[in-house]
Amino acid sequence: MAVALKYQGPQLALSVVGIALAVFLIYGGARLLQRRRNARQLLLVWSAVKVLKVLGGTWLWFLSAKEQVAVMSRTAAEDADSGQWTAALLAIQVVGGFLLAMPLPVFFAIWFNRAKIRAEVAEWE
Repeated sequence: MAVALKYQGPQLALSVVGIALAVFLIYGGARLLQRRRNARQLLLVWSAVKVLKVLGGTWLWFLSAKEQVAVMSRTAAEDADSGQWTAALLAIQVVGGFLLAMPLPVFFAIWFNRAKIRAEVAEWE
């Protein structure tokens, strides 16, 4: 319980940032559909902030899970192999979550920096 309370504030802050990023993405997408020149900059900013949020969120989740596993291993009678399995599952979850969250921001960063796309967007209003 104490571990959960320790990370409650940062997790709440990351949730608020996530909601703000979702609204920002909707706004950037609407500007893109309207073919507005600032859509490219908006979506590139979203991409950069999203990458930072994913990195911070992954690190926070890892620290929280690591402490929770440490508390559980002290309170439960475990055999020698269970700690290794827990560490392996924790690593899989951290890497998997990171890989699932990164494709869209990375795609935006690559796509909107292509010369052809920059030239086309420059012609928009």
